[in-house]
Amino acid sequence: MQAALKANWWRMLRAALLLVAIGIGVAVTVTVSSGPHFIAGALTQLLGRRVEIAGLELRLGRALEIELTGVRAFAADSTDGDPMLEVPRARGRQSWPRLLAGQFVPLEWTLEQPLLRLPLTGERQAGIQLQPRLPLLKLTIQDGTVEWRAGQGEPVLLEGIQLLAQRSAVLGSLVGSLTAEVSRGGDPLGRVALDFRGLTQGVALEGELRALELAALPLPDLLPDLPISSGRVDGRIALQIEEEGIEGAVDFIITDFHMDLPQLSGPIAPSEMRLRGEGSWRNGELSLYPHAIRLDDLALTGSLHLRPGPRGRVRGRLVLDPFRFGRAGGRLQLIRLLGLRHQTWKGVDERAEDGWIDDLEVNFDLPLDGLDEALAFRRKLRPEELTLVARFRDGVYRPYPDAAPLEHIVGELRVIGNVLELDGLRMTRSGHPLPSINLRVDGMHRLAHLPRAERNPPPGPGEPIPGLGPAFTALAEGQTGDGKAPVFRLSNFRIGYTAFLLPIRNLNGRLSFPKGGVVIEDATCVVGGAPARLRAGWDRRTNRVSADITYEDGNAPPPTADDGSWIEGRFESESVSFGTWLVEGVAGRLRARGAQVQFTEVEGQLGHGDLQAHGSVSLAEPSGAPFRFEIDIKGADADILRGYLQLEEGTVTGRAFARGELSGRLEPGRRFLEQAEVDLLTRLEDGTLERLPATIALARLPSLQGVRALFGQPLPYDTISARFRIQAGVLHTENFSLQGPELRMLAAGDIDLLSEDLQADMTVALLFLQTVDWLIEKLPILRDLVLGKDRNLVALYFRLEGPWEDPKARLVTPAAIQAPTDWAARIIGSGVERLIDLFSIGESRAKSQTDDDAGQTQDQ
Repeated sequence: MQAALKANWWRMLRAALLLVAIGIGVAVTVTVSSGPHFIAGALTQLLGRRVEIAGLELRLGRALEIELTGVRAFAADSTDGDPMLEVPRARGRQSWPRLLAGQFVPLEWTLEQPLLRLPLTGERQAGIQLQPRLPLLKLTIQDGTVEWRAGQGEPVLLEGIQLLAQRSAVLGSLVGSLTAEVSRGGDPLGRVALDFRGLTQGVALEGELRALELAALPLPDLLPDLPISSGRVDGRIALQIEEEGIEGAVDFIITDFHMDLPQLSGPIAPSEMRLRGEGSWRNGELSLYPHAIRLDDLALTGSLHLRPGPRGRVRGRLVLDPFRFGRAGGRLQLIRLLGLRHQTWKGVDERAEDGWIDDLEVNFDLPLDGLDEALAFRRKLRPEELTLVARFRDGVYRPYPDAAPLEHIVGELRVIGNVLELDGLRMTRSGHPLPSINLRVDGMHRLAHLPRAERNPPPGPGEPIPGLGPAFTALAEGQTGDGKAPVFRLSNFRIGYTAFLLPIRNLNGRLSFPKGGVVIEDATCVVGGAPARLRAGWDRRTNRVSADITYEDGNAPPPTADDGSWIEGRFESESVSFGTWLVEGVAGRLRARGAQVQFTEVEGQLGHGDLQAHGSVSLAEPSGAPFRFEIDIKGADADILRGYLQLEEGTVTGRAFARGELSGRLEPGRRFLEQAEVDLLTRLEDGTLERLPATIALARLPSLQGVRALFGQPLPYDTISARFRIQAGVLHTENFSLQGPELRMLAAGDIDLLSEDLQADMTVALLFLQTVDWLIEKLPILRDLVLGKDRNLVALYFRLEGPWEDPKARLVTPAAIQAPTDWAARIIGSGVERLIDLFSIGESRAKSQTDDDAGQTQDQ
């Protein structure tokens, strides 16, 4: 039984061997008879491109070995020109079972000195083809070359390629390694070493680059917008290539990098450069995830996504590591990089002496079409297209070479679309803190392209102006008069205050003082050389300046010549109060140089008369702002004088003329009269006095019983002249003189305007004419003897003391009058003295009458 089975097995084996031998014979016969054309046709069908083979040699052994010579493969749609692949000698090996199964093309190949040309002439680059049409189990390349010709000039060569790749029959993966030397035009560029692993769905590559010279690569032909002129790359690369896309990671250190972009004013040439991150290309979108992109002090992390095409976009989130500017020497950082593109930032970089920027984050979503215009803010961006947040500290910035630096700068910057916001910007100058700043600018498309001459912070006063705050506070409190803060209209104003960050000119707007602060509103102006609308204010409680700038389209008028002032322009106001004076229709010109503010051409209406003034205010003192004005009043209502003396309306009539000096201090918490000093030469014409407290007190005196009617009705006068001085709240006069048809009055003394009841101490001389005609008629000799040149006959002297509204009056003799009222006797003339000498009884009678009046006054 066993013998029969054994015989049957041998018969079956012999039959199988016969079939094998017949198959081998048929295969060999077919192959040899057809020669290289059979193999070339098979490869053409498998690869989808024309293949030519010059020679073929077969060797039989444990496997079928095929040796091809003069192999050339062309691009898929190429009919002439250089082949994409040339292999002088290729050796293939195919096992007998695969051969008997009809697989005539070997799965194991060794290529000697192959040459691959890239890119493929006429080759369509529609997508990534990863599934090879030629199945391989093992591929060996010895001394291969890849020629990469991306444009004009010498091609880049990968020479001395050594490659070994083998597919696992179980896992189906292709693993291997590759090494090559990179050169161009005979000059070595570097070395490439890769390990790869291929699956049925793709290929994974890992390797390193050593001393790869970027300048020798044909990058200008591939990337014309990135003209890299030098750079040496060392590092590692990893790629995962699949039909759906590519994923990869790099970690490169680049030295001697130098790139000249035409739109930049200088090269990008960091002394230190590193690229480390991941990326992918899937579904038509490029995604980059930088872990550390560093160019000197510019270090980026975040993500970036780019989708090319007619409606392509780029979006991402980038975060910058904290960096120091100013003292970083020539090292590249963000401000310096922006300065290469924008002159505004170049000026910032040149003048920034020190500082740190922390926590800078950028989020963006922009169309590729016009990307450069968007990044350069040459158009208005929407809020969803761009947001930027940055915090800065310890900044030192010098606006001009000879200006004192701004120090201890700290704040937060935000850019949201076309809007820039600065919050909590604080700084000092010469050790003095400037107001903190909140700034909002709607119009980054204008701000980023301001003219060079006006895009830097103005130099300002050039010296401390600590009195500015107290002056504004005093105005806001209405301390110049009736407690109401004035409102001004500004015309063609120019403001070069450093805290505003940009020079302002051609300003027309409204200036007011709400809630103890200062506000400019409803203003049109030129900010930094571009037309804008402006609202700005200063809050004295927090010492904070807030400004809201909205840039408008159009061109700004040219600037005027710089006259050295930091504020200059015209102002108008419906009314301004100075003490009890209400000046209406005020207009004038203001100009500030250093800490001195000059006021010229000041005009207004005071009591239906004309007022002209000029003067100055000093801002050099921290406690207040001293001021001094020369004023000239013409034809005003005499009623303007009643306010300081708290008189009733209509008490004084006539026309007033005054000329002199008004000075004092604008100091918070102090009343105007407490600080003011007034020295005025005053003249009143053609009016009346009625219900004056002094005349009422005189009317009560028995000694004036005969002339009492003079004081009970309006007292006419031709002129009243006086020199009034106010100092420390006390009104003082020495030469008050009233000339009237019935009476002449002289007076001197003080009134305390700050006391609650206006305490007065005055001496009054009354000189009568018509009331004593009967005396002259009876004694004609007295007419020439007594009257004298001033035509006065009798002078009576009185002392007024006490509250101004109800003073006590008493009669005094001329001899009892002390300086500084001796002038009254001198003005009266020698007539009175001669009268007293001739009539000695007059003195005793006067003394008796004085005592009686004094007694009656005490009784009243």
